[in-house]
Amino acid sequence: MNASFFLQAKRTSSPSRNPLTVKRILSSILGLEVWEIYKQRVIERRKGVEAEIFNLDGRTAEINTELSEEQARTERLQALQADLKHLAKARKAQEQLLEQARKVDATLAQPA
Repeated sequence: MNASFFLQAKRTSSPSRNPLTVKRILSSILGLEVWEIYKQRVIERRKGVEAEIFNLDGRTAEINTELSEEQARTERLQALQADLKHLAKARKAQEQLLEQARKVDATLAQPA
């Protein structure tokens, strides 16, 4: 306490001292610099948490967008599966025609 009164008296007697210097000296005497360290740590931690929240919010928005497209994607999948079945049947028919054409070709290639 005496030190703070001493600094206050010294401050008023010395007009060349700026308030920041007086604050720094007074904080040093009273041991308040540890609170500045704590304050800086909290600020850094808060920035990290806010960045994580921002990232999570963005990811949540992406997930919600994906979920809103579920019905359309399900319908598209069903349409593609139906097309796949149709194309598989067409391919099988083409393979049968190809096999018959090979047999005819082989028959025609034999000497009579």
